[in-house]
This record gives sequence, structure tokens and C-alpha cells, in this order.
Amino acid sequence: MQFGGARSWDDVERREREHHDRLQRSGHPAFELDDRWTGPRALGDVSWTGYSLDHVGIAHGVPWQPDEPEVHVHTLVPDGRGLDDRGSDDDPAFDVLARHGGRSALRAAPAGMTVDVDDAPVAASRAAGSDEEWLVELVVGDVVLLVEGRGLGLGTFTRSHGLRRVDDLNLRFEARLDQLRRFHQP
Repeated sequence: MQFGGARSWDDVERREREHHDRLQRSGHPAFELDDRWTGPRALGDVSWTGYSLDHVGIAHGVPWQPDEPEVHVHTLVPDGRGLDDRGSDDDPAFDVLARHGGRSALRAAPAGMTVDVDDAPVAASRAAGSDEEWLVELVVGDVVLLVEGRGLGLGTFTRSHGLRRVDDLNLRFEARLDQLRRFHQP
């Protein structure tokens, strides 16, 4: 089976390690669910435009299992652009937004909706979707976080989980390789 244009597992692993090395050198921040999440987590989407890193995603849950809850935390490059200044179809935020009805579906987050980020409550700025499939936008300093979930109610998420900065992506990267290895096997 081919995966992402690669012909062998060695090709996949080499390409993934090159991308990971580039990500590590970028110094881009990344956030993930805190320790209250006990399920699997792995490095998810990483998007580049030329030599510039656009966003880093950390995936939580069992991949490719529609009956299992999933949460993805997307950390957008701190480039001063909010979601209103994004939206070309080559922007990583566009794909995330499109899954939830586009930018016009984002509404002011319900009053009082907060998510703990590094143990401090942060007010959600906007939200979209339903209680079972949702998107929340948080602004932490100059970083925009898009947190999307499925199969875990939004209310449950905001009461039971928080976010933290990832200091070392190596464990998340190795988990990604394990997932890809299982997927790539014939």
C-alpha cells in the first residue's frame, strides 16, 4: 500500500523524520490537552507555506475510529493574524473552519466559557458547531488555538479538560510514527 506518495515504510519514516526535525528547529509553540486526558495523543497536522510554519496540531484519541472521542488542538503561528484575516484555501485554519461551517459559523463563545491553559482560565473568544462536534477559538498571548472535538461534549470538555504547552514534541512524534506504521502495513 502506498501512503502519501511514499512507496515503502522507509520512505514514510524518512520523510516524517525530516518534517519533525524541521518542526523542532522552528521553535513553534504547540499546545495539547493536559493530564486529565488519559487517552492516546500524537503529533497531528503540521502545515508549512514554503519555509514558514503555519500550524502544529496535536491529535487526541484513537485515529480513524469514528465511535471514539477525538480532540485536535491546532496551534497557529503567532503572526498577528486572527481568524478573520485568514481564509484562503491554502491556509491551515481554512480547513479546520470548513469542517465546522466556515468562518461565518463562528459566533461569540457563550458567556463564561473558559478553558484552562497552563492552569489559568482563558475565555473562549468564539465557538462553532454542536455539543457533540465543535470548534473553540482561544487567544493566548499572540497564539491562536483552535480546539476541535467530536464525540466528547463541549460542556464536558470545558469542565473536564484543559490545555498545556508542549515542551518536547518527541513523544508525540513517536506516537505519530507508531500510528502511521500500523496504517502503512499491508
